Amino acid sequence: MVGYDGAQGGPFNVGSGGVYATEWTAAHFKMWFWPAGHIPSDVLGGAPSPQSQEWGLPLAYFPLGPHCSPDHFRDLQIVYDVTFCGSWAGAVFPSMCPGLGACEAYVADNPDAFREAYWNVTALRVFQLQA
Repeated sequence: MVGYDGAQGGPFNVGSGGVYATEWTAAHFKMWFWPAGHIPSDVLGGAPSPQSQEWGLPLAYFPLGPHCSPDHFRDLQIVYDVTFCGSWAGAVFPSMCPGLGACEAYVADNPDAFREAYWNVTALRVFQLQA
């Protein structure tokens, strides 16, 4: 799980996590993250407004249009998952973590390395904003 400023695992957890937000429109997906203590007031108040100056620039922006049709995105689901050695991660592990061997073996032999890899979800809120 990647958090604010690249922090993950222990540093992310020590910082008490934060809030992730995604705006999905026919034109784009935008995603933000705010660490605990820096969450915009409209988000805390339950009336999020991506146009708020407090939101700042999104961490990710994916435009939709002729090369990526918005029609591809429907009936989406929210999934919480911690996958250590999936098809992508397992394949790139040897090059990204040289000298540690295969991903599956490393995970099996080093459980303490993953002590801070968990989800603690306080709330999940989905808002449909009116245009």
